[in-house]
Amino acid sequence: MHHFQGYLRSFATEGSSLVIRLFAGTLDPEPEDQPVIVLAVHEPESLNEVIEELKQLEREDAWLYLTQTEEAILNIKSENGTEYQVRGRHIEGKTHPYGPDEWEWLARANQERANNLNESLVSALSRLNRAIELVAEQQSRIAVKAQGHASGTTARTLYEQHAEFLARLRAAAEA
Repeated sequence: MHHFQGYLRSFATEGSSLVIRLFAGTLDPEPEDQPVIVLAVHEPESLNEVIEELKQLEREDAWLYLTQTEEAILNIKSENGTEYQVRGRHIEGKTHPYGPDEWEWLARANQERANNLNESLVSALSRLNRAIELVAEQQSRIAVKAQGHASGTTARTLYEQHAEFLARLRAAAEA
């Protein structure tokens, strides 16, 4: 039994075989293991149905788990729960280094992740800055209210304690 996993990068027919290319690597430019898996299904059964299923899996762009249970049977399960079985006369797999398509995909994926992280950071900083503004406004209101009460009164003490808490909160948010 052989196990493979990765993202479906491409598939094509070559003669009487269906060739499936999986990207199983990381962003490491010199990985220990070959990051691309190429599976050849020789004389696949129901080729048109298999191609349609692979198109669906490609659209999902999900991590795939493949298990070759017998010499001619390949079970495919996506992280989204989609399951499919490919049968052929014979199935063989080989690993390869990154090709131009994988390098391009890695660059796009890395840029997309960086953009998403940047957007998340900008959004989080905006919310944090707004929270700091609200705390500053509340500090001003509390200071004015505290001035309206004599020193040593319960109300003044409570306002001063609240002001101290808001100062600590603001300092922590600005740190």
